[in-house]
Amino acid sequence: RIALHWVAITGRKDVAVFLLDHGADFNAREKLWDQTPLHEAARHGRTDVAEAIIAAGADPDVRTDHQSTPLIVAASWGHMGVMELLLARGANINMKNELGDTALDCVVYSGLHYLGRREESKGNVKELAELLLANGAEINDDPVKASDLLIFAAKYGLRNLAEKVLAKGNVESTGYFSPLYTAISRGQTDIAEMLIAAGAHVNVRDPQSGDTPLHVAARMTDERLVWLVLTNGVYIDTQNVAGETPLQGAAMVGSTRTVALLASQGATVNAADLKGNTPLHHAAREFKDMTELLIARGAVVNAKNFDGDTPLHNAALRGRTDIVDLLLARGADANAKNNAGKTPLDQAAHRHHGDIVGLLRKHMTKK
Repeated sequence: RIALHWVAITGRKDVAVFLLDHGADFNAREKLWDQTPLHEAARHGRTDVAEAIIAAGADPDVRTDHQSTPLIVAASWGHMGVMELLLARGANINMKNELGDTALDCVVYSGLHYLGRREESKGNVKELAELLLANGAEINDDPVKASDLLIFAAKYGLRNLAEKVLAKGNVESTGYFSPLYTAISRGQTDIAEMLIAAGAHVNVRDPQSGDTPLHVAARMTDERLVWLVLTNGVYIDTQNVAGETPLQGAAMVGSTRTVALLASQGATVNAADLKGNTPLHHAAREFKDMTELLIARGAVVNAKNFDGDTPLHNAALRGRTDIVDLLLARGADANAKNNAGKTPLDQAAHRHHGDIVGLLRKHMTKK
């Protein structure tokens, strides 16, 4: 690299001005990436140096041999100040590099894969996209890139971006993630509504977990999202790779209202996962109101999982005296043994839950 490149990297505007005043070539290129000093300033977020270089006559749209402009470089690295400067100085917002990426595509890619991983950078990523959209950024016609744009919009809640992509007819993902799944998991109800209205597949599955949007909505305890998916043709008892239904997911997180909603729409309250656990097994560990609701909806009180444990075993092991008392009042068998020959009393004694031991002894004596 030559001197002006190093100054662009380090951010010394005074030195940059001195070099430019004494004939430094702002179009000089370093050998590795074919970048000019303006590209280096854009990459490192040196707004003051970039301003000095442009003032000296540099083209804001100068390209590398890979066809990257300073705006594309700044967008890729998330430097708002440099992007604002370049746009103010007339940079073409829709120019593409050799991969066909615009500045907006680069913000989206970085936001999905790099910049968006850190919590403190997420707001900045959204602002970068909003800046480009406000200045006339167009939607890429490439379906793969359009799919990324839609997932990005769902992730960061960019309704205007979602509208632009959907206007071109892109609604489903061409890759690993689903825009609808992303919108649901981020609690973006408005965008989820837009996607469903545009024809998004409500039964799409996460390729790893097997979760559908309804699984995700149920665990988020957001009844609006649950109802949105429910009323658009979702399979209510679909199971993920662990065999869990959406109702089981809601039971695990203690969302009594979501369980009530799903049950009212026909969800099976006794559905068992791959370990044989029913929603009542999960609820009995820590959620009394949920336990009572499920029993009222027809949950089998003495259902056994594949280890032979009943919901009463789980409540006793967790030390939930109130739930143990409720289950016993609803007909739970205090003498039930699991595959290891252990009763709920044995489970409670193992964890030194004295109150529960005493309560269970009374019921075992009755029997």
